[in-house]
Amino acid sequence: MTGAAVRVGFYDPFTVYTGAFKEQLESTHLTNLHWRAASNDLLKSIAELPVSFVEETPKSFDNSISGPLVLDTDESIELQVLNLTSIPYVRLIFVTAEDTESYRSKVRPLIQEWKKSCVEKAHGPVDWYVVYVGDESKAASKLYDKLKTDFETETDKRCYRLKVNSNELELQTMISHKLKESILAIFTTRLQLLNAALQKIKSSDLKNEFKSFVVVKEAIASQFLAMNLYEEALEQYDLLMSSLDEYQEEVYGPQTWEFKYLNTVENCMKKDVLFEPNGADVSLFELKSFIFTRIFKAFEALADTSPSLSLASIHIAELLRRLQTFLADCAKDFENGENLFQVQEWEYKIIEEVMSLDMCSKLLLNDDPDTDTSPFTERSGETLLLQRSLLLKLGQAYDYYINGVLTDITLSGPHDSTTLSYLPLKPIFESKKEFQEQFVKFTEAAIKYFNMCDRPRSVDTLSIDIALLDYQNEEYEKAAVVLSTCPEFYGGQGWKLISITLLEAYIGCLEKIDESCELFSVEGQPSREDQLLQSFINVLKLAKENKFAFAKGLISKAVNYIVSSTKHRPLDLNDFFPLEASSYVRPSKSDTYELSVTITNPYPVAIPLTSLQLDVENMEGDFVRFNRDRIVLETGVNNLKLSSSVIQSGTFTLSLFRANMGFCELSHIFQKIEKAEVYIIETTDMFSLAIENSSEVDLGSRPVSVILKTNETIDNIRLRVYRSSEAFEIHENCKIKRSSGSYIDEFEMEENCLVIPRLEGPEEYEIIIPYSTIISPKDTVIELYASASYEAQGEKRGFKTKDFIETALSIGVSVQDIFKINCLYCKFSIGTSIPEHPLRIISANLEPNERYSVSSPLSPGPLVAFGEQPVNYFCQIRENEDNTTESSRYLKLKVHYRELKSEAKQFWKYHLFKELRKCSLDQYLPLLLKCSETLDVDYNEFIYNKVLCTNTPNDYHQRYFKAIPPEDRLKVFEIFSTNLNSKIKVENDFHYKENQLVINVLIPVSEVVHNVEIKLHDDTNCVVIGQTLSASLRVTSVVKANDKKLESNGKKRVQFHGEQFALNKFSVELANAQDNWLVNGKTRFVIELDKSSKGVYEFPEVNITLIPLKVGRLPLPRVKVEGINSSNKSEALMEVDYKNESETIYVISENDV
Repeated sequence: MTGAAVRVGFYDPFTVYTGAFKEQLESTHLTNLHWRAASNDLLKSIAELPVSFVEETPKSFDNSISGPLVLDTDESIELQVLNLTSIPYVRLIFVTAEDTESYRSKVRPLIQEWKKSCVEKAHGPVDWYVVYVGDESKAASKLYDKLKTDFETETDKRCYRLKVNSNELELQTMISHKLKESILAIFTTRLQLLNAALQKIKSSDLKNEFKSFVVVKEAIASQFLAMNLYEEALEQYDLLMSSLDEYQEEVYGPQTWEFKYLNTVENCMKKDVLFEPNGADVSLFELKSFIFTRIFKAFEALADTSPSLSLASIHIAELLRRLQTFLADCAKDFENGENLFQVQEWEYKIIEEVMSLDMCSKLLLNDDPDTDTSPFTERSGETLLLQRSLLLKLGQAYDYYINGVLTDITLSGPHDSTTLSYLPLKPIFESKKEFQEQFVKFTEAAIKYFNMCDRPRSVDTLSIDIALLDYQNEEYEKAAVVLSTCPEFYGGQGWKLISITLLEAYIGCLEKIDESCELFSVEGQPSREDQLLQSFINVLKLAKENKFAFAKGLISKAVNYIVSSTKHRPLDLNDFFPLEASSYVRPSKSDTYELSVTITNPYPVAIPLTSLQLDVENMEGDFVRFNRDRIVLETGVNNLKLSSSVIQSGTFTLSLFRANMGFCELSHIFQKIEKAEVYIIETTDMFSLAIENSSEVDLGSRPVSVILKTNETIDNIRLRVYRSSEAFEIHENCKIKRSSGSYIDEFEMEENCLVIPRLEGPEEYEIIIPYSTIISPKDTVIELYASASYEAQGEKRGFKTKDFIETALSIGVSVQDIFKINCLYCKFSIGTSIPEHPLRIISANLEPNERYSVSSPLSPGPLVAFGEQPVNYFCQIRENEDNTTESSRYLKLKVHYRELKSEAKQFWKYHLFKELRKCSLDQYLPLLLKCSETLDVDYNEFIYNKVLCTNTPNDYHQRYFKAIPPEDRLKVFEIFSTNLNSKIKVENDFHYKENQLVINVLIPVSEVVHNVEIKLHDDTNCVVIGQTLSASLRVTSVVKANDKKLESNGKKRVQFHGEQFALNKFSVELANAQDNWLVNGKTRFVIELDKSSKGVYEFPEVNITLIPLKVGRLPLPRVKVEGINSSNKSEALMEVDYKNESETIYVISENDV
């Protein structure tokens, strides 16, 4: 369909517009017209413009007195606009004449009268032409020339000649050329007149002149429509419609429905003019309907003239969109009216008429894959849904409803009339079955459209509507097929209430069908029980957020089904219960610790949970699990305590919570933002393990001590000490020492594990464990773990801890041997290996054995070794003369000592315990000790004044206070901070734990000891330089061993087992006195010993003379004794005892005498 043809009026007084000539003119179509409103506007093209030739008679001539569209006359604007738009664009008069006389007497007066009446007095601008029809004779030519002389000027050609029997192409070419020019010129002039009139109306009170405004604006739009300028026409109609929306309440007021409106649009399609002179008032509804019909024509024409179906699809889609807007606007005007039923019936009818367009059918049947008709199909589906909605609204008058399908419910009460006027609707409402079939028909058609435009969600939604109808009609299996995925789909879209409704329907379907139906026989399809379980789970999920959307009975049914089901199903706890976990681990009874969680039950029924577990995890990936067997969650907030008897000390974070609801496992993984730190620190009245350096160390072995504290008797203890990254082997010779110092012998080793049958309590045990492992020479600190499992009161329990142990000893011992003829003197230097950490040396005892006797001077009491200043201990060692056994040459050196750092910590612990006990907070003592691991102590004050001055540690672990519940935290912090920076008097009777270092000291053995002495004959200590001194050199040798039972591995080089006593000659020589002395006499001689006898050899004295060469205090010359043996001269199997090697002679000059 296109717009109405442009009218060309003609007057045929001589009846020449007949036959072939008439047929040629009526088939004229103007093509390729180009127009612009002004010189600076864009050029607009009109591909084709139909022309309609309309015969006029003298009765229809205008004879207008006022002229075209003056607006200041008494004529109404409606009449003037009607007159302007009703006259043709061009007027023609067809004439002929036989001769000049007839032309002058009849033809020329007739033309002059026609021009005056139809052109000069026309209601609007109109172009005109005189068409002379004649043969090719000279007379006819003369008559045509006369005609041109009378009605043409040089610049204005008005006369045209058509020869009888001229060909069709010549006639149409001549007519088309002139008509194009004239029509475009007249069209432009008319627009100028109408726009001028519009501006004049706008300059006045538009509210009072609104009708005139509508008439002129519609006339402008209709002119564009007549010229096939559809987009420009639509623009004008849109402006007019928006003006109606702005002024309709002020101009028109409330609308009332009349029965004639049922055919309003149909009538308006036939109307060329809405406002007729002296006609009845036009209602707002009629006006909107008239405008919509023009919009309808424009879009229909755009679609029909589109070069492709893809473009036509866009135009029809826009038409349908405007139809929806138009109907919604009309329905709004009458929403509170008494004739709402008739309005809905009319809307239904209009949609059906528009959807029956030929172009709609053409687009629907298109099968070209390169043509995109999705705009049309999408909008058509939406339009059908609107028509379906109208069907449901009309059905309410007959009490026809489709359960579960959302539709508007009228609040205006019963309809005054429910009589249907639209005949195609009557059979639909004869029965509920017909009504439902029409509903399904609309729904399936809409599904078809949405499938074509790829809108799967809309398809799913509409499929649900059909499923709900099946459910309403008790066709449960068909409904279940569609509803099986719908609740989750709508829940995922956030449409909770719709999801709830569908879920209830789906559960109802599942409950009313059995396992044998075809729905559950499909391979891979979940069983009925599985689907019911999941559906009830979904009920609880949705009910959590929508407390009042479900009946209590359905929730109770869901809980009972889930709890009684034997199907395993992992679930997210957050979908059902809000969870909050405390970060405070509190001690409970009998080595058990508790961690609280808060679970909120949002449901109106109690829900049982079993096997509750809360895991906390540390940085190494170790877990501590808190448990509870079962609980019944009442509605609202539930505070639960979970306990664990298998504990690991340290810092943890919340990791995982699990609980079972029937066989469904609810779990919650704590996210990073939820991972509050959880500190598990043993309390004073609970079982505990601690790893420390051993208090008893045998040099040559590596022991570590595990301090095990228990407050009750425990059985079947299995203790493991290990490293996470390196091998760690426990040796057999472990010790278990009570706090009293006694030992326990009943234990055994089993697969690198220490197994102890029983430990009495309350008691503190030190378990000394020698071990072997790989230790880096650069880093002597190792990370050790200790774990213990045990039984107490018939229950299995466990504890695990970790610490860093310094494997290097803090104490260092060195020894110096001094050989004498009759004995051996040893000096032990005991000091600290870490200068910053002083040691308190309590005692150092070298224990004798059967071979050696040991004597020491009186012990000086505890001494402090610090920095480079050691503590020295002396002892004399004699070999027993009556020893006949081959006793060991090793003696045990036992050093008892304490580290001052350890002393300070022990007293600090004791002092904190007393302060905390005053407030009954002593269970937090281990935590405060953690906070002060790097306690800074003033050792000078501690040693000399017995005052503990503690400063804030460099690594002050304030974060540990988070482990204290809020009700106690402030009190504990005040006690700690108050004592931290204060001076604490150390109690004299405080008992410190001591360390013991045991060293197997090898007693060195020498074969020969030479006693050498330079004996001065003059008893004087002062001589003059150059004065001679008489002296004698005395040598006494003692054979300490012969070729029997000699041991090896001494500190000094001694004879090894199986070697021969190689040396029996020794050289005695006065060594170079370094210019101090001049020696006269025998300065070198040889002595011999009998290797077969053990005893003392005294050699003859050798007389010498000494002359001092320097002034000052001079030491006596050094005597050098060496063995003489060419084969093994380097063996040093002897010692020299210089009897008076430290003796000096004071030498003065002669001037000082």
